[in-house]
Amino acid sequence: MFHFAYLCSNRPGAVAKYRLVGPRPAQGQEVPSHLHWDQWIGTAPVRPYAPDIYHSAIWRTWQDFGTGWSGDIGCHIFDAVWKGLGLKPPKSVVAEVQKSWQNSPERRADTWPQGNHITWQFPGNELTEKDTLQLEWFDGEFYPPKEVMDLYKDGEYPAESSMLIGTEGALLIPHGKMPVYIPFGKPKDVKIPTLAERNHYHHFVDACLGGEKTESHFAQSGPMAEAVLLGTIAIRVPDQLLTWDSAKMKFPNYPAAEKFLKRTYRKGWEVKGF
Repeated sequence: MFHFAYLCSNRPGAVAKYRLVGPRPAQGQEVPSHLHWDQWIGTAPVRPYAPDIYHSAIWRTWQDFGTGWSGDIGCHIFDAVWKGLGLKPPKSVVAEVQKSWQNSPERRADTWPQGNHITWQFPGNELTEKDTLQLEWFDGEFYPPKEVMDLYKDGEYPAESSMLIGTEGALLIPHGKMPVYIPFGKPKDVKIPTLAERNHYHHFVDACLGGEKTESHFAQSGPMAEAVLLGTIAIRVPDQLLTWDSAKMKFPNYPAAEKFLKRTYRKGWEVKGF
């Protein structure tokens, strides 16, 4: 039975490279001939082109273009935990963030923090010890608790990984690598199943043609993305516990946060019904 999960993305160099402090430059520069700036901006508000801070991969810094580091890499780290534990929409979420960002109105209005610690409470099920499962996310300057990282004895704790804590052992899942079983006491005989190799592209086409569902089909990945993005909303109102009513898409205890559930697309980019 599981009772805690600790996820982290502390990729070396990622803060300096992808998570800028800001602010935007006072004046823009001429758009390169190979870049269609209006299409690149898409639904977001128009802003002048500036090199090295938006295009091509630094857009995640800015609230207009992305959902921050946890919203970007979160789905990748969440995936195995979500599937393996059969999680459903969370009951609540709360976030602790980088203090320099939290104390800067200018940064909070335009960029994402360079560090986050997000805590969800998920409904328990037959795989959990209690009626809730606490799941925590760490990035930037925030790291999993030392006693959790110390469970891994075979080298440096993986910078991007998830650790599931159970009653009889723990399971460490380094991002992109095979899981590591960490027993509490005498090890049990654990056999890892052999899975058939898959080609993501062929698998997607097969699903479109009515074959087997993809590994991350919409019915599964949609609710998971909802949970991850609730964390990004909690970032916008740090230290405020948000209870979540998934059926109504409401925060019953803090309706002020509901303005972050949707955004206004700029003129010409509206989508009917959104």
